[in-house]
Amino acid sequence: MTDQAMAALTAPPLIDSRTRRLLEAPLLATLLRLAVPNVLVMVTQASIGLIEIYFIARLGVDALAGVSQVSGASASRPKISPGMPFSSPCPSGC
Repeated sequence: MTDQAMAALTAPPLIDSRTRRLLEAPLLATLLRLAVPNVLVMVTQASIGLIEIYFIARLGVDALAGVSQVSGASASRPKISPGMPFSSPCPSGC
């Protein structure tokens, strides 16, 4: 084998610039840059819930009471669908 072939075999693999930035950038700046989209989604979801309640409250107390009864059942749906049990105060399920 030639010296060039040996150098090509022993050379470190080329790393994409985005991967290199994740590995070599300061930790705090990297964490903040990765957290911003998640924070925006959480703020958006919370504001949508508040806006919905605001408009439902304008319909009256009866509409708000009806939605409050349904929202508890719809909030538990993601817990039931993957088979996660509800937390129970007694271990045997009573």
